[in-house]
Amino acid sequence: MSHKSSLTEEIKDVSQPFLAEVINLFYKNPRSYISTLELTVRGIPRPSQVIASLKAGGMKIDETLVSGTDEFGTVHSQVTCYKFEGGS
Repeated sequence: MSHKSSLTEEIKDVSQPFLAEVINLFYKNPRSYISTLELTVRGIPRPSQVIASLKAGGMKIDETLVSGTDEFGTVHSQVTCYKFEGGS
């Protein structure tokens, strides 16, 4: 197995338990963006990996960068926000 495919499998293993939770968040907020900061606060570790798994599964997810403040008051200049656009 190549390094790339083993890394891909590792990402899927890490994100698998959280896929349904993120999908539910998208369906509950169909017109809203959800930031990596919000996903982290909701207990989703490594949100970008979970999103990558959803995209690999055929979901269309829009991304945008914004400034945001985390739960500790730290300002981040580039926070990725995601919005479900369609797909399987």
